[in-house]
Amino acid sequence: MIGGEENNYGSDFLGSLIKANHDPDEKNSISIDDMVDECKTFYLAGQETTNGLLAWSIFLLAIHTDWQEKARKEMSMILNETLRLYSPAINLVRRVEREVRLGKLIIPANTEFYLPLLALHHDPEIWGQDVHFFKPERFAEGVAKATSNNITGFIPFGFGPRICVGSNFAVNEAKIALSMILQRYKFTLSPDYVHDPVQIIIVCPQKGVQIVLSVILFSGDYFCLLVRLCFVSVVGRERALPLSWFWLRSALVAANGEGFRLVAAVVRAVVVGSLRVISASGLHVVAGGRWRRLGL
Repeated sequence: MIGGEENNYGSDFLGSLIKANHDPDEKNSISIDDMVDECKTFYLAGQETTNGLLAWSIFLLAIHTDWQEKARKEMSMILNETLRLYSPAINLVRRVEREVRLGKLIIPANTEFYLPLLALHHDPEIWGQDVHFFKPERFAEGVAKATSNNITGFIPFGFGPRICVGSNFAVNEAKIALSMILQRYKFTLSPDYVHDPVQIIIVCPQKGVQIVLSVILFSGDYFCLLVRLCFVSVVGRERALPLSWFWLRSALVAANGEGFRLVAAVVRAVVVGSLRVISASGLHVVAGGRWRRLGL
């Protein structure tokens, strides 16, 4: 790749980085270290933030089950309200490169600012006295109306020239994943859930989000099921598995009194059939506390 021509790097993210590394204009060129740092950033920010958004969205919808049906019709305001209540990052960090004046305040060069998003998104002067309640309808007429045209009142992905470059992709990814879940499942919050948010790089539920699923059956007993089994963990015969903040691929479980009947990961492959699922790794069923693999 180092000896390749400029037009052979491709138009994807990695190709753009390599092209920038070979740019003859020093103002536009980036170093190898910069490339590595950018790849690390995309690997982390491209996964953990969206995972957190999905986990908290499912947590809130599991409590406010009436919004599950509304979410099947409109998703944006639910995701925005989730980002407001549980922003992936609780603060933004910015450094002043040169001395600037803000009104009567002089800010020296190299000063670092920590912008508290958690406080901003829970400010009753912006959001009203119901600021701590889950009310997606506050975004029904868009972000500008919700913040009374305060452009910095809602900035879960930052703002300005250094706003998160993947913000639109992350939201669209979350919409698709959550829509696929809601097409096939209804869910409620497990009575075993303990609300204990913690900041580990991002704001996440420390002990996961335990939910109880029920499959939405379609006419003729046909149903659609997400089946690519990527990550499942079971301890004893609990009635629900955690939807981990750490992996979008964490297992979702439809439980009943006899034990686990369905275990499916929330990732990709969608197959329509009558109680028949095709998966690269197969679908597993628990009966009487013992695992067995479904024949394909």
